[in-house]
Amino acid sequence: MVYCGRCGRTGHYISGCKENYNLHGERISKLTQGEIEISNQNKLKAVTKRAGCRWTKEEEKDIEEDIEKYIKRKSKEIGRTENAIFIRMIKIMEDLVED
Repeated sequence: MVYCGRCGRTGHYISGCKENYNLHGERISKLTQGEIEISNQNKLKAVTKRAGCRWTKEEEKDIEEDIEKYIKRKSKEIGRTENAIFIRMIKIMEDLVED
């Protein structure tokens, strides 16, 4: 197990510790205030991207119709069943959600 002698936590070495101490023994961050703000903004953007948006019932019906048209077209182009293409689309969407 890795132990940090600076902050007293496990999981990293002193060289990788994100916390420093000032002359008065108070803990301060290695990052500048600007870097902290940028980091917080990036975290907020990532959360809002994952949150998604709400659709109206009309938009949802339009999307369902578009997906049905796409599946039918691809099944004819590729020569696979509509179910196989639908399952592949679901797997792709699940992979996108996990990222």
